[in-house]
Amino acid sequence: MLVDDVLKCSFSSWFSILGHLSIESDIIEIDDKFREYLLSDGIILPECCNSESYHVTNGNGHNQNGHSDDHDDDNGIDWDDNHDDPSDNNEEINVIEFPQIEKRIRRSLRRYGNLFPKLNWSSCEDASWVQANGTKCSDLTSVFLMLKSSDKIVHDLIDPFDHCSDFDCHNPPKFQYQLILRKWINMNPSMEFRCFIGNQTLLAICQRDVRTFYEYIGSEKSQIIQDIQNFFEENIRGKFPLDNFVIDILRPTIQTIQLIDVNVFGELTDSLLFDWDELLANASAVQRGDSIPEFRYIENRFGVQRGRFELNSLPLDVFNGNLTNLYDDNLTNVNNNDVYLDMENDDEIDSIYEQIKNESQSITPDKLEEFLSDLTEIIKNITISNVNMANLTYSSLLVVDNLLGRSETWLNMTNVQRLKSSDKVLNLAENLALLMNKKQEEEPFDDRPIVVIECSNVLLHSKYSTLQSNQSLMYELNNTRLSLPSMSLSSNSTDKISISSTASLVNSKNLISQICGNDTMNEFQLLNTPIVSMVINDDNKTVHFPEPHYFNLETTNYDRLIFGDKPTCYYWNITEKCWSTEGCYYRKIQSNRSASICECNHLTSIVIIVDIYGRDGDDQIKTWLTRITSTITILSISSRNYLLIGYISPMAIIGIGLTWFYWTETQVWQDVLESLCGRYL
Repeated sequence: MLVDDVLKCSFSSWFSILGHLSIESDIIEIDDKFREYLLSDGIILPECCNSESYHVTNGNGHNQNGHSDDHDDDNGIDWDDNHDDPSDNNEEINVIEFPQIEKRIRRSLRRYGNLFPKLNWSSCEDASWVQANGTKCSDLTSVFLMLKSSDKIVHDLIDPFDHCSDFDCHNPPKFQYQLILRKWINMNPSMEFRCFIGNQTLLAICQRDVRTFYEYIGSEKSQIIQDIQNFFEENIRGKFPLDNFVIDILRPTIQTIQLIDVNVFGELTDSLLFDWDELLANASAVQRGDSIPEFRYIENRFGVQRGRFELNSLPLDVFNGNLTNLYDDNLTNVNNNDVYLDMENDDEIDSIYEQIKNESQSITPDKLEEFLSDLTEIIKNITISNVNMANLTYSSLLVVDNLLGRSETWLNMTNVQRLKSSDKVLNLAENLALLMNKKQEEEPFDDRPIVVIECSNVLLHSKYSTLQSNQSLMYELNNTRLSLPSMSLSSNSTDKISISSTASLVNSKNLISQICGNDTMNEFQLLNTPIVSMVINDDNKTVHFPEPHYFNLETTNYDRLIFGDKPTCYYWNITEKCWSTEGCYYRKIQSNRSASICECNHLTSIVIIVDIYGRDGDDQIKTWLTRITSTITILSISSRNYLLIGYISPMAIIGIGLTWFYWTETQVWQDVLESLCGRYL
């Protein structure tokens, strides 16, 4: 293996050639300052992560803001050897900022929604244990946390040319370190394969996830080999500058292959079920041309192997073999009854999911309501002690997600049935959030995790935050942003507060849109955004904020607003079982047709409901006023500039545009005319 092999397998090199076969990605060049930050000890996140309210401590007990934690669990022992030096107490930690890199990461997050980071060669998969959702990153905090927690990233930065026979440490090759942000896609581990190419020939194929036995692989072995061979022959052979290299591919469906990564052919790459000695020998002996690759996979449950990165998630005491009293101390106070109840609750929820997981199976409205009632009863009876709330919440959200996705069942409901089922869904989201907060409160201060559980129609994000008086509690849930000033939760503006909080997002148009004060549901009133809620601490009472502090919601509309629509901000009134506007305000000036901003002086389930009565020209006066003023405006602009532009071009545009707008009310032309009006004024 040569240095040139490693350089040609760096991401930017292979992506420029084979990127059209792979996942969308952004490449950011990083400087020495950022490289030094990634190599520095401890996990101190940059200043930009403060707004996301993520609390991380380094080895010296400092949080990311540079302040020491108020609590002390060491029985008053002073561990500071330099306590005689008063200057140590005033020591300041330099603020860590990378404005250009942060800006590029935010841009990629807006573009892709979720992503996973890597450097030139390695991803952060060895640090997947750090977050509940693995390597999936949805905000700046998770990106920096993954990069700082990965040993593979450190290897890229320190010794990328390990095992290269021609590497000269006195004259190292020059290259640019890069941060790669790849669009997140949900990859089924059973459909990932590693392919070894020697002398431009496909030598071997191997199952990527060797921790699990997948029964289907054996039955589809021939088809898998054929699909990968066809992909290699049509897209890879002769198009990459190396004769020997390794590729990782995804086969989501039959005859569909997507390139995931390109790796160096040598010991730097995991050979999985093969051995590098035999692979290197085969690469030397094979003749370039057609050959049938050897395919290895886990053939039965007894052949599974330990995961490559399982040891990365173990404490050093366990890794080094110091297991004395490790389990005795931790299990002394475990109540067997609590553990039994935890398993019983899980089984009950799994039983519901087993009944509904087949989406092709129809469910009546009454049966859907019954499933929601059963799940609600299980959640109410859950006790927190020694319960794995993350697992229970995930199981519960799978049930809710499946039921929310059954549009046909919801459409067949009466208003009364839809009202009951909608109320149960919103109560379930709130009760799960309360349980997550209670669990956060019970955890040791430094062991409180960020939990993100996401399904197709519902998402839950829970965390414990320490906020300064000038900070806000913030969440970014896909295309929705929530913010709450810490001053609204504390009577003293100088106090630092610590709170557990959980935000949930229900993404469904099927829930009822009945407005308080209306006896019947108005067919012109439609849910136009996800339903978003936030629960603070473990109290289910409604939290009201003093003026001028508001809970702020910024979200993307389901359907783009058009002429005649009337959006309004509502919250779910749990007493009257309907949507109410009390204490909630739609910010029309800051909002636009694609996104809405809402403010409320209390926390509850919030949504934007749009009244479409009057859409498409029902208000004839407004419609004709718009047409007349738009025509006058566009003619005025043209008459002012006709000498420079000429007659034919502007008159043709005006004629086509006005005719199309008059007869169809097409949104594009309406936007053009309104934009021209604004520019003219």
